[in-house]
Amino acid sequence: MLAVAKREEEGWLDIESSDNFPYEDLRTIDQLWVKYSDGHFGFSVQKHIYKNMGGTEETWKYNSEVWRKFGEIIGWKKIEGDWLYYKDINFDITAPKAHLPVVRCLFSFLGRDWEGLVEVACYVGSKCGGGFSLLSRRDLLCYDPKSEIKTSKLGQLDEIELISSVGMDYTQLRNFLRRGMWQKADEETAELMLAVAKRKNKNWLDYESITNFPCEDLRTIDRLWVKYSNGRFGFSVQKRIYQRLGATTRQNKDNVWEAFGDVVGWSVGRHWLYDYEITFDITAPEGHLPMSIGYSQDWTWIGDWEDKVRLGGFFKYLFLREDL
Repeated sequence: MLAVAKREEEGWLDIESSDNFPYEDLRTIDQLWVKYSDGHFGFSVQKHIYKNMGGTEETWKYNSEVWRKFGEIIGWKKIEGDWLYYKDINFDITAPKAHLPVVRCLFSFLGRDWEGLVEVACYVGSKCGGGFSLLSRRDLLCYDPKSEIKTSKLGQLDEIELISSVGMDYTQLRNFLRRGMWQKADEETAELMLAVAKRKNKNWLDYESITNFPCEDLRTIDRLWVKYSNGRFGFSVQKRIYQRLGATTRQNKDNVWEAFGDVVGWSVGRHWLYDYEITFDITAPEGHLPMSIGYSQDWTWIGDWEDKVRLGGFFKYLFLREDL
């Protein structure tokens, strides 16, 4: 993590480097811990416990009592006692759940150097000068022990578990994608997402329903698209292209959206295509699919400008999600 953040010389992660730590690298590190500990260790496991105890993703709502109790449960702090030093951490599978990882850091506190003291390890959540909490990152929203690890060295898991927080069945979507039935899969994706969000009667997803769409279901849908298109299609593929063009999770730029449309083949020379002009084939541009959920809206006007707006409304909101 120090190498990724280019903080090896300093030996610790400051607020800015923690806040801007690349999502892809953070997720890879976390998924490795979760997978090979069988769900016992990992940043997302820690966050799951922290949130269940009343911890919040809003750093300004930091609660010192919740943090101390969290430390006791995962074994970083003695019950009604002191916080542990790094040398006292239990590096064994028998350690309490979420005990690891603990990233050792050097932090200056009240004029003294407290090396390895968990309580002041600002990367995980103590209120260091009003600092950043890793556990507040929304891209650590979900975890599961069998989650896919995207690394060229380990490769992907053979099968994707069809996880849903609302009991939705993704078997048909998987079948369509396996057979390369891209249009059917695109239509099924729209139907499933409307059903999960309970918006079938509206036939479109608004900002609130996109923001609150269950992480487990979004991840299942995306991973199926990515897997069966060999990394060519999927929401995460689209988001990566969008960000590569200059957009961020905090700022959506109109000029970037125009360029994005051209790159993924939704527009030609800034002329936005109608839904019937979409290419449902593996030869389509990278990130071309899925897209019908962006068109699943009731609009009275049909035309080039409206097509751009309604697609942008959905996907720009979707790309704001840090767990994608």
